[in-house]
Amino acid sequence: MTNCRIDLTGQQGGACASDPIRISRVQPAAMANYMSSAAWTSFCDKVDDALKPLDQVRRISRLTFVAFFALFLVFMILPILTISSDPSSGMNFPFIGFIIGPLLLMAGMIGMQCYAKQKSTNALKGLEAVCEDISKQYSQLSFHVRFDYILYGR
Repeated sequence: MTNCRIDLTGQQGGACASDPIRISRVQPAAMANYMSSAAWTSFCDKVDDALKPLDQVRRISRLTFVAFFALFLVFMILPILTISSDPSSGMNFPFIGFIIGPLLLMAGMIGMQCYAKQKSTNALKGLEAVCEDISKQYSQLSFHVRFDYILYGR
């Protein structure tokens, strides 16, 4: 039995990457006898459609990171400016803003991570469904989603 590896492009760079996540369009030579080039293109289009939510998650993650960073700076600088401009004013507003603001931002960041995880999981389930459907159409072929985990350090 022959195995073929079909890679996805655009995965490097995390939220900062500009290339969309797509399937490599090069059909493995071992599959040419079992699947026509038109069927391969159709398969690639279905995989790309299943991967589109990952691009959306990446874009939203990038925007929310910038917004969270900017708001964090505002919540840190605004209380200092308020205290320095009017030292006789009470410490209530600056102190509350200094504590509550970052806590709200952390809650927002956690919520964003949960949203990204859910969308990513759904996209990968969609990718697995595409592979399962194509495997049913072509009895000689079996498509599976495999994950390469790269561990850094020792």
